[in-house]
Amino acid sequence: MGHVYVEARLRGPKQGRRLKMLVDTGSTYLMISPKLASQLGAIKLPGRIPTSFADGAREELEWTGLIVELEDRRGGAIAVIRECEEPLLGVEALEALGLKVDPSTGKVEATRAYGARA
Repeated sequence: MGHVYVEARLRGPKQGRRLKMLVDTGSTYLMISPKLASQLGAIKLPGRIPTSFADGAREELEWTGLIVELEDRRGGAIAVIRECEEPLLGVEALEALGLKVDPSTGKVEATRAYGARA
C-alpha cells in the first residue's frame, strides 16, 4: 500500500494550520512537534501519556487536545507532543471522524455517516 498522506487542518486555541500529515494506522494519537504545538497555541494537559513505539522504545509524552478537520469532517483528538519529522495522524482521529484507510487505494474514506458520537 505504501505511505498514505492527507491534507488536514489542525486547530488549536491560537490558530489553525493546514498541513500534510502521514496517516499512521499503527499509532493511536496524533503526533506533533513542540514547534507546531507552540504555533497552534496548544495547551498542554496535566501529566504525561505513556507511549510505546514500533522499535520497542517507551516514553512519557506531553499531550494536548486539538480540533482536526479532514474530508469535510471536524472533530476533537488527542495529540502527543514530540520531535518528529512530520505530523502523524493516528487512528483515534480517524475513528472520531468516521474515516479509515482503504488499503486497496491508499486513500482515506468514510466508514459511517458523519457526526460525533457521544
